[in-house]
This record gives sequence, structure tokens and C-alpha cells, in this order.
Amino acid sequence: MLINTGKLLWHPTMPTSGVSDTGERKVGAAEIAISGGTASVGGENDGGTAWDIATGKQLWKP
Repeated sequence: MLINTGKLLWHPTMPTSGVSDTGERKVGAAEIAISGGTASVGGENDGGTAWDIATGKQLWKP
């Protein structure tokens, strides 16, 4: 999101975690860090992910 305009640039597609019959847990994000052109999120239980801020391209995941 652009802070000066509030325009949403992109948002990640989340898995169907927590949905009945998938066997997946709900997704939680305990910590968020923004540095340079990267936004990273640390998971509460395991893993995390990182995205390119400008494009929304996922850069890393467990």
C-alpha cells in the first residue's frame, strides 16, 4: 500500500489454511519487517515468507 495515497499495490494470495477438510492450520504472522525493497513476515509456528514490495513477487518461503 502506498502510504501517501492509500492505494493497494498488491496483496498475497494466502493458502486455504484453516478451511475445513484441508488438514492445514490457520496462518498467523507474529513479526513483520520492511527493509529496502522487501517485506518479510515471520510465522508464529514455523516458517515465514518474503515479498518484493514493488511487485508482490514472493521471494522466499519455507
